[in-house]
Amino acid sequence: MKLYKKSIAIFAASILTVPFFTPSVVSAAQKSSETESSVSSPNTSDDLSGVTEQEPALTKSASVALPKTAMNETQINNLVDSLSKEYPNLSREYLLEGVHKQLNGDYSIGAVTSSEASNGTALMSVWQGITVDQMGATIDTALGIALSAGTGGLAAAIGNVGKHAAESALRTVVVKFLGSEGLKQGIDYALALTSPGKYIAEQWDNNDAYPSNGIINF
Repeated sequence: MKLYKKSIAIFAASILTVPFFTPSVVSAAQKSSETESSVSSPNTSDDLSGVTEQEPALTKSASVALPKTAMNETQINNLVDSLSKEYPNLSREYLLEGVHKQLNGDYSIGAVTSSEASNGTALMSVWQGITVDQMGATIDTALGIALSAGTGGLAAAIGNVGKHAAESALRTVVVKFLGSEGLKQGIDYALALTSPGKYIAEQWDNNDAYPSNGIINF
């Protein structure tokens, strides 16, 4: 009998030593666990592509839709050939990448590294902004895609589609990258040149906040 009573006493004592958690304590523990989980599992889906890219200058014009045109490799190479003649400071690889990006709906303007400067010319770094050549090449690329430019470059493509259609396409492209203010840079005259984009970019640079510094300022 004494052994039985002693067993009962030991069992009761063990029950009293079990910790009792109130609802508030349990809730706090759950919150602490959730906090630790969120800290230990950071969001790795952040888009960091913009670190080395420069978005079109005016975000309010980013929604402007450019004509969708498919181009085969021959047409792409012909367009890049014509761009290379107009922009000797930009490498063929840089220009080719720009064409492929726009064909895939990416209108950001890539930063030029020293290895992408075709003749070693010092180009502006990312933080200094978009150069006249970069903007000109971007505009000419978009226009070339819109007009399906091939052999003969933009001049031939403009002649093939006619001035009215070419002007309409150029206006859309300019608004995309420079906003409506870009339309004041001599659209009509630019269409008569082999590189409308370069002329428009140069005119912008000549009349922007810091004239003739080789950078597209807003």
